[in-house]
Parts: sequence; C-alpha cells; structure tokens
Amino acid sequence: MQRLILLGLLLLVPAIASAQSASEVERCFQNPGSCPSGGGGAPAPAAAAPSPATTGAPRAAPDYTSVLKSPDPERRKLQESLRTLDKYNGPIDGDLQSEPTTKAITEWQKAHGFTPVGKLTPTEAVTLNNEAARVPIKRINPIAAAPPPSNADLLKALQARLAERRKAAEPKAEAASQALLRDLKAYVAADGKGVRIVLPVDGGWLGR
Repeated sequence: MQRLILLGLLLLVPAIASAQSASEVERCFQNPGSCPSGGGGAPAPAAAAPSPATTGAPRAAPDYTSVLKSPDPERRKLQESLRTLDKYNGPIDGDLQSEPTTKAITEWQKAHGFTPVGKLTPTEAVTLNNEAARVPIKRINPIAAAPPPSNADLLKALQARLAERRKAAEPKAEAASQALLRDLKAYVAADGKGVRIVLPVDGGWLGR
C-alpha cells in the first residue's frame, strides 16, 4: 500500500512542475517586468550601442598643411584657378599665405559654403581647380590693323625730316659764313696782299 502511494506522488511531481512553468511563462508575457532575470520567458532586449555623437568623441581637425606645403607648381596652379574665376589679380608666385591670395581663397570659400579661413584643404583645392577647368577660355579680340597713312600725313613727315636736317646743318653753315667774313675783312685790310680767301662752291671749297 505504501508503495502505491509513493508511486502516485512521483507521478504528480512532473505535472505540478509543468503547470508552474506554464503559469510563469504566461505571467512573463502579461507583465515582462515580473519575470526573473535568470528565468525563462522572452529575453530582455539588448541595450543600443552609444553613437559617436553621444560619446563626445573629438572630430578630426581640417588639414590645411598639406596644401600649404605642396610643390610650387601646384600652389601656382591654385592661384591661376583663382584668377580664372576672377577672385585673384596678384602675381602667380606660389605664395598661398600672401594677403591677396588668402583674401581670394576666403571669398571663394564663402561662395561655396566652406569655412572661410583663407586656407584650403586638399578636397577644397581639388574642387577649386576643377571649377576653374570648366570655365570657358576667354578669347582676346585681335588688334585692328592701323590704316595706311594718307598723302597728307606722308607730306608732313617729309617736311618734318627736312626741317630736322636743316636745323642740324645750320651750325655748320653759320661757322662757314663767319669764317668767310673774317677772310674778307683780312683781305680788305691787307689790300689783297698775302691773304687767301676760301669760298664754298657746290659743297666744296675754292681758295683764291
């Protein structure tokens, strides 16, 4: 008889345990906060990982040094691009830290929404050169040929040259006249004896 009672109790224990587990599961679904942390039921959702914006991680500073220390041809190219975009009128000397260059860079950065600091990052430098490369080439109008001189202009030029030659010959003619005058005075004073007179004849001189 005792054996029968003990056997019955052993059969009732799994049923009681199963009923208790079922009731706990139902209670967890109805009220998740009442579920034990280590027990059955639906697992608690994992906490979301903090984003970089909420952690306060410092942002990388803009790289302005690479462009400032780039080779001279690249720095000159940036100045040429600024000139093409009508932002710069200074010399193409590769000095990106001169006042005219930094002012031009600042104006370009303002127009494109970049931080206006007067220095370029590598990305901004590429953007600047690409923009300048898309600008159409400005054609220079040829200088109109000067009209040929008129006959009146040619006559005036000839008269001017003759006047210059006459003016240049005046000192020589004056000197010859003075010399002739002296010889004539000496001739008269000597009564024509022992005095030689030199007269100009057809561009030469004739002695008497």
